[in-house]
Amino acid sequence: MDRGNELLKESVVMANELDVAGEFIYAAIDKFNKMNNFDQVGDNFFFLYHLAVGIERVQKILLVIINDVERDEIEDFLEKIKSHNHMMLHGKIKEKVNISFSKEQNDLLNLLSEFYNAERYARFNFFSYNFKDRDLLTEYVQKYCKNISFDYSLCKKTPLNTDEVKEFFGRVIGRLCQKYYKLCKFHVIVKNSFEWLIKYGIMTL
Repeated sequence: MDRGNELLKESVVMANELDVAGEFIYAAIDKFNKMNNFDQVGDNFFFLYHLAVGIERVQKILLVIINDVERDEIEDFLEKIKSHNHMMLHGKIKEKVNISFSKEQNDLLNLLSEFYNAERYARFNFFSYNFKDRDLLTEYVQKYCKNISFDYSLCKKTPLNTDEVKEFFGRVIGRLCQKYYKLCKFHVIVKNSFEWLIKYGIMTL
């Protein structure tokens, strides 16, 4: 397979992978918008899990595009990105391109990394598990959102998922994903990955 066909195959596969990532991120946002507070274990897990997977896959799509991997390098490359550490993956992206995240965006990547690498498995240790995914969310919300409302009905202080909180999360997630997507768009244009360009309407015939 010549290099032109290899780039075409890459663009087809990565374009479809972007669809997969988008489905996960959309599912996370849709769930978050339906949450009233952060006291429901299933809701918290669903939101964090789908958001973590979706953003991780966008990061890996971008890494594939910007590294221009040859056929004989692909296995070593895949080993290097076989990680669920969002900050590490972001660091690899920063080594290749110019990208700047706000503190809110960086903290969100840290939150997702901690959830996916530690909290996701810690819940099976039923002797000591204390639903830290709820704490991860509430600490993040209280750090960045002002005028938070709380629910005290269950004899504990639980932040409510108000319109302000939903707007904040939507803005942070949206801008973070947009920065990654703009870099994907720029670099596929540079590489002439026409399948991607046509699929996502970046160019039309």
